[in-house]
This record gives sequence, structure tokens and C-alpha cells, in this order.
Amino acid sequence: MTEDENVFGKVFQVDPAPLGLTGFALTTFLLSFTNAGLIHATGGTGAAVAFAFAYGGIAQLIAGQWEMRRGSQFGFVAFSSYGAFWLWYVFIVVFSHFGVISVGNQALGLSLILWGFLTLYLYVTAIRLNLALNLVFLFLWLAFFFLGAGDLTGSVVLTHIGGYTGILAAFFAMYTAFAIVTNSNHAGRIPLGPGLKKKS
Repeated sequence: MTEDENVFGKVFQVDPAPLGLTGFALTTFLLSFTNAGLIHATGGTGAAVAFAFAYGGIAQLIAGQWEMRRGSQFGFVAFSSYGAFWLWYVFIVVFSHFGVISVGNQALGLSLILWGFLTLYLYVTAIRLNLALNLVFLFLWLAFFFLGAGDLTGSVVLTHIGGYTGILAAFFAMYTAFAIVTNSNHAGRIPLGPGLKKKS
């Protein structure tokens, strides 16, 4: 990847991907710690809602629009979708708290699995981009499926597994953002790893 080439293969002076990736990573870290049972659900969820609205939601939506302006179909769909996901999460938590809506575990579980299918198709594309993004989407779609299955079945074990896989997704997203920002000043020092090459 050259100094002016962004993580999705387009050439521009400023890459919005680190903004979107960091917004995703920090929010996912916080909620995944809660899902994994590492921090108390009440405090973790409350903090995650604020993160989800400001950084996971709005910042990723902004990054998605910049990716669209720069011609990156993948970046536009990914960041816009996950920005919308975090706003969806905020609306569910806040509206449920005030009794405006009621969301059952089955509906929530099915919703998470649907988000997992979106992530799975993005993962198929990410395989060819670079290894770091490959791992972000690999662990993210696994997290969605485990969390969805946990809600559908009431299994705390599945929810905890979803939390741990979410932590891994967040870690690789943060690493990818760090690599892009660092390489913009010191070209090529932090490896992103090769994508899957097409067979000739």
C-alpha cells in the first residue's frame, strides 16, 4: 500500500478509514467486554450507548460518506452500515428503557444474525483486500452469529463467546486503524498483511 493509497485500494490524500475503524473498535471493545461478562452489564451498557451514538454511530456514518465521495464502494457500505448498526443499538436501548418499544430476545437474536449475514458478505470481499481487514470481518461475523444464537437460545455461554470474538474483531480494527495512520507518516512500517490473491 502506497502512502496515498487507502486501505480499500483507492488513491487519495487523506484516508477516512481510520476514523471509521477506530469508532467501530472502541465501541465494540466496550460492548464486547460486557457481552463476555468481563464488566457489569448495567455500567457497560450505559457507557456503550454513549460511545455508540457519538463515535460508533455518527463518526462511522461520516467516514462512510467520505468513502463514497472517494469512490470506495466497500468502505461506503461497511462504514455506513455499521454506523447505522450502532444508532440502531442506541435506539433499542433508549426506547426500551423509556417503554416506547419492547424488543424480545427472539427478535433481537434474529436481528443480530441478520447483521451477521451482512458482515459475512463483507468478509468475502475483505478477504482480497488485506489480512488485517480479513480478520476484522471474520471475527465480527462470528460475534454476530454467536450473540444472535445466545439471544435466541438464552445461552449465556454463546453470548460470552460472542463477546470474546467481538473483542478480537475490535482489536484487529484498532490495529488496522493504527497501521494506516502510522504508515501515512512512515510508509509501510506497520504491516497489514496480504489479501487473498486471484488465481491467474
